[in-house]
Amino acid sequence: MKKIFTLFVFILSLTLLNLEGKAQCTAIITGPSNVCYGSIFSSSFNVSGVSNPLTYQWQYSTVGLNNWTNINISAGGTTNPFILNPILLLLTPGSYDFRCLVTSSGCTGVIIGNSIIVLIEIVPIDNTITGITSITSGQQNVTYNVANQSPLCSPTYQWTVSGGAIVSGQNTNSIVVNWSSITSSDTVKLIETTTMGEVVTLYSYVNTTTTTPINISQENASIRFYPNPVKDAFWVDLPATGVNVQYSIVDISGSIVKTGSYISTCNAERIIADFPAGIYQLVMYYNNSSSSIRLSKI
Repeated sequence: MKKIFTLFVFILSLTLLNLEGKAQCTAIITGPSNVCYGSIFSSSFNVSGVSNPLTYQWQYSTVGLNNWTNINISAGGTTNPFILNPILLLLTPGSYDFRCLVTSSGCTGVIIGNSIIVLIEIVPIDNTITGITSITSGQQNVTYNVANQSPLCSPTYQWTVSGGAIVSGQNTNSIVVNWSSITSSDTVKLIETTTMGEVVTLYSYVNTTTTTPINISQENASIRFYPNPVKDAFWVDLPATGVNVQYSIVDISGSIVKTGSYISTCNAERIIADFPAGIYQLVMYYNNSSSSIRLSKI
């Protein structure tokens, strides 16, 4: 009887030693502190430092609120590494805490990884190139642009043009193009890349045509232009709103001294007269039409 009792105590002692022998593990989370996202993204978070892991549960909380929410399986919340997709989580721009709860056969209890603060900045998926799409062969100094993105997302811009040449603005959000021989398949294309541990690439296209603008007089087009003569600036008012307008200012020798574009609103467009005194023509392209206005700069 004594031998049996001694053997029982020995087995119990081994069991207790095995339980107490599990390590007190520390989970370490690494990942980017800033995230941009759009149509293509890859923001990876990783937890390490836990031996023989069994399960993972990623959570997020608004910074400072400590209101932790489990990220579900469909959003990748039970995998390691965790690929952050703010769209699936319906997150709005702002700062969030992310952490991971880990269980392990080699560690005691549930290991709570250090939280990591992530600032999420939105990159628009739907980004549109602004610029006239009905152009004539040989048309010069045509501007195309997209809205500037948030500086946080550090965007880069790579433009390509078929049927013309980019004369300025490459690697910026606005370019000037000199068109040569135009076909119906020519395009302006932009690849906009945001790099912050992940890459977001946006594509936009503008189709070009060989439509020759119909010349319409200022009076027939009901375009208001004032003042004339011009000193520092002038205003142009079209009768319709939402019209994509491209303009050039040409001196008496035929040289273009200024170009620009805008979309008409219910208010007149103010254009800075940052060119020398003299006689000029303001040539406007809009709705497959063109109008010329004589202006005097004093």
